[in-house]
Amino acid sequence: MPITPKTGSLFHAETQLSVIGNPELRAALRNAAHNAQASIVAERGLLMEAQVLEVLAELMITTDRPIVPVADVTMGLIERYGAEYERPITNRWIGSVLRKKLNLQTYKSHGVYVIPMNERQKVEVLCGRYGVNIITDVSAAEGGVGTKGTL
Repeated sequence: MPITPKTGSLFHAETQLSVIGNPELRAALRNAAHNAQASIVAERGLLMEAQVLEVLAELMITTDRPIVPVADVTMGLIERYGAEYERPITNRWIGSVLRKKLNLQTYKSHGVYVIPMNERQKVEVLCGRYGVNIITDVSAAEGGVGTKGTL
């Protein structure tokens, strides 16, 4: 797992590790940075934002439309994780998470809030940051080579 700029700065960055003459100490600090990064990713994976990303990424992969309605993300979240929440999961709440916590662009189209497909790259980066595993190959998700299905 690579040291991210934020984690690297906590340990004076990779380049400053070269100043340390003791290779064992340098390896220990590098290992501590990797462990800290893994811990941060694991913690993020438990957050509600990770659950929203998981549903959104899956919808982005499986749809052939240029947009994903926020209502579809809400319904997917309710189906998958609804029992985990005491409060009702609403489109407004999910839209707020998408905009404010994940910094994804939404807009209103024909009276419905949607996420455009041009946000897909940002979603994939966020999935990596939150430790969400997604299939990035659309052909594999649709029954391409190497999956079950008919020829």
